Amino acid sequence: LDNTVSLVVSADKNLVVEGPPDGVAQILMNLVINARDAMPGGGTIFVEARHALPIELPRAMSTEDRRKSYACLSVMDTGMGI
Repeated sequence: LDNTVSLVVSADKNLVVEGPPDGVAQILMNLVINARDAMPGGGTIFVEARHALPIELPRAMSTEDRRKSYACLSVMDTGMGI
């Protein structure tokens, strides 16, 4: 039984995320651990950090806030899911 878990990380260049470093690290760690636990037989975890596209922003966001730039952080895995 191969229970190897691979980690693939992709990030946009010049991406800056503002926030408490410990908080961002804790969120990322929790997501990666959950992904790992969802693959008892092994698999791959993909972590991506990129600039968010305007279409991905909430519609209720003000015009002024839409002018700012935002990041999109995603964690995916090859586990079976719920």
